[in-house]
Amino acid sequence: MGILNDGLSVFGGMVSAAKTVRDGIRKLSGEVDQEMRNSLNIQIGDLIDAMQEMRERYTSLLDRLREVEAENRKLRDFEIEKEDYILEQLAPDAFAYVDKAHRGAKSGAPYLCCHCFERKVKSVLQFEDHAAHTDKLKCHACGSVVHKAADRGQTVMIGRVNNRWSMDDF
Repeated sequence: MGILNDGLSVFGGMVSAAKTVRDGIRKLSGEVDQEMRNSLNIQIGDLIDAMQEMRERYTSLLDRLREVEAENRKLRDFEIEKEDYILEQLAPDAFAYVDKAHRGAKSGAPYLCCHCFERKVKSVLQFEDHAAHTDKLKCHACGSVVHKAADRGQTVMIGRVNNRWSMDDF
């Protein structure tokens, strides 16, 4: 509301300047001396400056209002879209938001970062690395890391077996 108050104070100054000019013109009767002419010119110049400042502040206020309306529209759209997502546990102490339509599917919709989602930003968790039973997902917007349980079935370990007998083994 600071911009609005600034605009109102400038407008008040502009009205005062206009009243002063009006009063100066009313006082004119007959011959106008140079001093009176200079005074009126200064007052008219001040009025023009005040009007210009008022127009600039009004334009600034309208620009800010448009920005706030755009931000409000974006937040409203996010709140509507937020209803399509649900918080899902990926592993113990690991959560992410997922589209309700793709919930439980092995592949499909991406996981969204909880931290960013709560700040009203949709940031996809991206695959970073994998281990035997977990996938490491990372949010590149805020840097958080989530470990997702990954069921890859039974793990088969392959290694070399020495089938030779040796007297050294005894």
